[in-house]
Amino acid sequence: MAIGITLFFKDNKTESELLPYLGAEGYRVQALLVDEGATALHEAIEGDCLLFELGEGDFSLLTSLKELIEKQKKPLIVLSRNISALVRAELYRMGVQDVIPLPWTSQALGLRIRKALSRSGFKERNRSELFWQFKEDRLKLDFDGHLVYLNDKELSLTNSQWTILVALIDNDGLPLSRSFLLRQCLQFEQGNTRTLDNHIKNIRKQLGNRSYIETMRGYGYKLSGKALDKRAP
Repeated sequence: MAIGITLFFKDNKTESELLPYLGAEGYRVQALLVDEGATALHEAIEGDCLLFELGEGDFSLLTSLKELIEKQKKPLIVLSRNISALVRAELYRMGVQDVIPLPWTSQALGLRIRKALSRSGFKERNRSELFWQFKEDRLKLDFDGHLVYLNDKELSLTNSQWTILVALIDNDGLPLSRSFLLRQCLQFEQGNTRTLDNHIKNIRKQLGNRSYIETMRGYGYKLSGKALDKRAP
């Protein structure tokens, strides 16, 4: 599955600005409204990384925020339109990974989410194998050996191509942008998309059917088919 983000928001403007961006970048997003009386913020949280909007003078939320950090043990980033140096220092002391001023830029937010996950030692959920069903063919991914099989025939993919294929599968057949694949799979903050397109071309060649990876013109790529929970008999 894709990386999950839980967004705690106070301002509807923040929600409306962030949700489309996070969704387009391939994150699973859970949005929760924060109110002054929130005391059990740690319940029903699904994200791997937490984004928490802290308004000016929201000192009453600092205790809840501390409880959230201690309970979840997940990287937490505070978003704020106006925050003092004193409160910022207190947040870092409590264990907040980062404090990002609002308004934000997509490049800065994406980079700092990845850094927060990296610093926290985040790793994908353990899994040993995964099956994906195309219209006529079945794909098997062996995560222990980083091996890919198409109808039991082993494919020859580079590490970069393996990472791209896993990202497409983890997004459950929904489109991923070129910029997301460049940053998340190839570690390019910016660059010529020709490198990515060449990797996609080689993956398609290995799969033997160009239509299995669909080009979303002007945006990116998506994988056709669907995930299988286990090998069908």
